[in-house]
Amino acid sequence: MEFPYTVKSDLGPKALSFWNNILLPTKGSAVDKTIEESLWRRNQSESNKKMSGWTKESDKRRKIVYYKHQYNVIQKKSIKYPGSLILESTYIYECFTLPSKEIIKYKKSLVLSANTGKWKKSKEAENQLSYIKGDLILNINHFINPQDRMEEYGDFPENYQTLEITIKSKNFVEGADLQGIIWNVAKSGLRRALPRNKPTYIENVDRIIKHLPCQIELGCGAAFEAGVPPLHELHDTYFINEPFTKKFIITAEKDLLMKYYILNTEKEFKLSSRFYSKVLTAKLTPFYKILQKLYKKNYVVGPIITNNFDGVHLRMGIPELYIRTYTESEVMPNIDFHPEAKSLLVVGCHADRRNIEMKARDKGLKVIYIDPEGWWVKGNFIEYKLESPQQKDLIYSRGASDAFLEIGQKLLSNKE
Repeated sequence: MEFPYTVKSDLGPKALSFWNNILLPTKGSAVDKTIEESLWRRNQSESNKKMSGWTKESDKRRKIVYYKHQYNVIQKKSIKYPGSLILESTYIYECFTLPSKEIIKYKKSLVLSANTGKWKKSKEAENQLSYIKGDLILNINHFINPQDRMEEYGDFPENYQTLEITIKSKNFVEGADLQGIIWNVAKSGLRRALPRNKPTYIENVDRIIKHLPCQIELGCGAAFEAGVPPLHELHDTYFINEPFTKKFIITAEKDLLMKYYILNTEKEFKLSSRFYSKVLTAKLTPFYKILQKLYKKNYVVGPIITNNFDGVHLRMGIPELYIRTYTESEVMPNIDFHPEAKSLLVVGCHADRRNIEMKARDKGLKVIYIDPEGWWVKGNFIEYKLESPQQKDLIYSRGASDAFLEIGQKLLSNKE
């Protein structure tokens, strides 16, 4: 497999405009929209036993997953398809700390997969293996004692070992601080969600309008309506949680992430690149069009607060405050809400991952959710309740476009 790698060769004029005018100008900045990046950590403890399978003190399994995909667009002379999306470079990292028997078994399976997948061994040293396949490098590092790993912060039972696996393109520039960033975030531990309380469900948008102007926190719900895959698909692709149950995939036996990349390399990169590809081709739904009008009339104020990388709202000229950050001091960022905002309208955001809603309540803002609390799959509604709404919060159980169409009918003239 060669890099740069063509992901999509038929980008239309609108997608190319989105790239040239909005995404590309951010390249190299603190909020670089040409990069897709995520990090997860999963560990076993008594506090998360329902999700992690913890049963006793010696259960201390841990997994860290991180990836960074750098994209670019090549412009062509075609009128119909003037652009091709390429994956310019890539870095995928996974680290397991598990009982030694599980680590040894997993390592053997990775070596077998590398041989089956026709990777060429380039290095074999004590507890280190390296392979090459085209423009990709596969590294497998085995730490008999987890404490031998430089950034290690945890204490583990004596029979635990660490295995870290990296797949990267030869042209990926690994900064000196990359591992430090990954491990600093990992040691911050899992966020602690507030227990769900007793929010009030409302039947129409009148009580939303009562609390305008609002500032908006935007999750993946609106982008999902526009054609961008939702967060749970990202979790499925990178083997973070079991579908629908939210239980951690924390054993090497169930985690097939690296095996799939090793065995079906090009297929997996095509699959994982669909998230960014769909961002470029997302359709502007009624939600975004009405949001723009409400913003211009100051019913919506301040930047859109978001943890999502899609940036579809940026096409409407609405600024954002991007809160997904991997610096240790800013994992839970400080937020200066707009002084005119009376409420925080949380649209399609299942969990308060950066404590934005919590901070809004502390500032005296009314927290209102627009969320159907689930989605349809083959005619069946899969319920997915909001994680931690509180007693004084409001919930309007509608999709983003349906709710904003109703708000627009109330506040905007027919000519608008």
